[in-house]
Amino acid sequence: MIVGIHQLNYFPWVGYFDKVEKSDIFIIMDEVQLITDSYMQRNRVLNQSGQPSWLSVSFQKENFRDKKFSEIKLNDSVDWQKRQKDFLVGTYNTAPYFSEVLNLISPIFENKYDTLFEVNKKAFDIIIDMLDIKTKVILQSSLDYDRTAKKNDLVLELCKAVNADCYFSGAGAKKYMDETPFAAAGINVVYQNYLPFEYPQKFNSEFMPGLSILDVLLNCGIEKTKKLFWLSQEK
Repeated sequence: MIVGIHQLNYFPWVGYFDKVEKSDIFIIMDEVQLITDSYMQRNRVLNQSGQPSWLSVSFQKENFRDKKFSEIKLNDSVDWQKRQKDFLVGTYNTAPYFSEVLNLISPIFENKYDTLFEVNKKAFDIIIDMLDIKTKVILQSSLDYDRTAKKNDLVLELCKAVNADCYFSGAGAKKYMDETPFAAAGINVVYQNYLPFEYPQKFNSEFMPGLSILDVLLNCGIEKTKKLFWLSQEK
């Protein structure tokens, strides 16, 4: 059984969903701390100058490091939903599939949410549905494991909790990953090797990789994005 593990990012890039699809079980880490200025609360799209701009979700920062990610409250004094929607409308309104995509992601900008986790999970569910990914998704908080474990040991604990025999790790973890205890537990470690596909970007003649999947969807539409995504799974 192949298991992928990751914190819940905000409208992640395509490579994030590659990791989800190639896992039999994908564990969302909802008991970890929020990392400031990370993809857990923001992501990048292009502005009209062809430069990356952040779509950020505003959260309450008081004592947030003492809380689990699932407990981080939104900052209601900032209308981040209107700000994001206005930016997308003002920037991508002439993109070929703007109306199609905005209609499906509109719950992010129109529904009431209490926590950052709820926003990210809704965005995650919307994209998973668009791409027809059928991977079983479970929350870290639902598992029985040693909650004193940290970093490498925490990942191992989560793998053991679901009886994994293969851990599908992000490529960046290869620099610090200690595979020895995984091998001792009978768990093989495999690293993601994802090469992003290129697509036409409205504001760029030279392709810029690593943006939120929203940029792909707005430029290509749901069906073409799905086709490009699944073709990339075959490589």
